[in-house]
Amino acid sequence: MTSRRGGGLAEMDGRTHLLHEVLARAPLRTWTGQFGRTAEQILAVPSGAWAPVLFTGWSRAAMAQRDQDWMTALIDWALAGGPTGTLFGAETLRQLARRADPARCAREMTAGPAAEIPLPIRDVISVLRFRYDMLKELEL
Repeated sequence: MTSRRGGGLAEMDGRTHLLHEVLARAPLRTWTGQFGRTAEQILAVPSGAWAPVLFTGWSRAAMAQRDQDWMTALIDWALAGGPTGTLFGAETLRQLARRADPARCAREMTAGPAAEIPLPIRDVISVLRFRYDMLKELEL
């Protein structure tokens, strides 16, 4: 399942590469529609050693399809201790964070009492909100 030398996707075995490509190219509504579950519920299902492949495949799909719900769910999964323990997983998380709507993610993260959110996380949210607002201004 894992890469032969611990590298990136180019070194995956055939089955792993095929699964990754199917995940990356299938419409995300396929998963939510077929299983009648939200992205969060699907990601909560234990996936064992396949978790990194699921994470990178679904992340590629979420970015390509610009699906904010899936991007947010994948980021939350990763932040909750999900499958980003590899160099490729960490890079995928960085790409997701850059493409996700920071304002939306920040709203969802701060929906509860702000005191529960650690100060460094609140600082990052503030910076992301500011960056997002500035980029929106530049697009006008």
